[in-house]
Amino acid sequence: MKKFVSVLLMLAITVSICTVVSYAAPSAKLTGASTLRAGDTLTLTLNVTATESHGIEGELSYDSDQLEYMDSSSLISGWTAQYNEDTGKFFSLDSLWETPIKKSTNVLRIRFKAKSSLESGETVRVTASVVVAEEEGGDSNLSASYSVKVAEPLSGNANLKSLSVEEGTLTPAFSSSVTEYSLSDVPFSVSELSVTAKASDDGAKVSISGNSLAVGANTVTITVKAEDGTQKKYTIKVTREQDPNYVASSDATMSDIKLSAGTLSPVFAPDILDYIVYVPFETESISISGTASDDKAAGVTGVEDAELAEGENVFSVVCRAEDGTEQTYAVTVMRMPLYSGAEEDGNNSEGTGTSQPGDDVQSTVSGEVTSEVEGTTSEPENNDGSNGLQIVIYVALLAGGVVLGILLCTGIAAVRKNGKASKKESGSFEKTAEKGRKKEKNKFEFKDK
Repeated sequence: MKKFVSVLLMLAITVSICTVVSYAAPSAKLTGASTLRAGDTLTLTLNVTATESHGIEGELSYDSDQLEYMDSSSLISGWTAQYNEDTGKFFSLDSLWETPIKKSTNVLRIRFKAKSSLESGETVRVTASVVVAEEEGGDSNLSASYSVKVAEPLSGNANLKSLSVEEGTLTPAFSSSVTEYSLSDVPFSVSELSVTAKASDDGAKVSISGNSLAVGANTVTITVKAEDGTQKKYTIKVTREQDPNYVASSDATMSDIKLSAGTLSPVFAPDILDYIVYVPFETESISISGTASDDKAAGVTGVEDAELAEGENVFSVVCRAEDGTEQTYAVTVMRMPLYSGAEEDGNNSEGTGTSQPGDDVQSTVSGEVTSEVEGTTSEPENNDGSNGLQIVIYVALLAGGVVLGILLCTGIAAVRKNGKASKKESGSFEKTAEKGRKKEKNKFEFKDK
């Protein structure tokens, strides 16, 4: 029993010593992609193992004819990393002295661009000389390297080697250079097209979409993606026959009519087929469209930017049902005439207002008088124009001035005694008055019926 315990104790001590030694031994590794091609981005990771380190420094060596430096960054939070492209030297420090390296840790990331001049089979090598500063045991000088052979370029071949369908024969016959095919008269019972497609290059990938068939026209797409990302599409136009028991809809009504200007009158309703729209003169054209009530309708035909003449313009909007039935909606567009403002009053009056000293004043009165007298009389009576019109004009002396009056009167009312007289009277006169240096001239015209 004592011997067994002694053996276990020795094993425990051995494991502990090995663990401490393994943990404490500083080391460095430089890792990257296992495959590299010309033009690729090469990302290298520097891994360092230490017991208690707050900083490393070192130098990278590589062939600048093979690789072009891009950038570098620290992989430890709180650490600062820098790389000098000219000298190839780098360092990475624990800035706050709070996150030391105590085990295997990815410290630094460096990126290169593989030059396009690289040839297949060529070896690319990057070497790192690393100095690890530890709190105990001093500095450790380490080295790490990465190497890879340049692989063959990725294939850009996105051609199909073969293409076929189980439900019929493609037209035209398949050729890798022909990308469009057709397949007609697929029975209604076929709801999904069975497509077989194989790429010319084994590294290319093939995908198929749209092979679930609806009744009528369908497009099946075969996409080939080459290794380098190049894509090529092949299409098959497929016509699936209608269900032999299907009855097409005859609904040719519309659910709406839309105008680019104006408002329908009356308000739209599917069963009202005649409408009117009023638009101002400035509206020179109009577009009218409609929406079919039935989603399966063949379509709606309207008008687009139709010119409008002044006045009445009649347009038709036609809805065609699935079975070909048509319904016509009439839209009359009334374009209003150009508005030129309110019409002037037919009765003219000139010279009205207040005159000022020294002004020339001219007044005009228009009218026409009809007098009708029945019986014997010496003078016509003025009864609101029914028995005649008597006009008396007085010209007065104003402020001691000389009054010059010229009275022109035409159309004197006629009165006949001993009988019935009827006469239409009209006339005009002018009046001129002179007051000091001021002359006033008034012209009167009258016409009354």
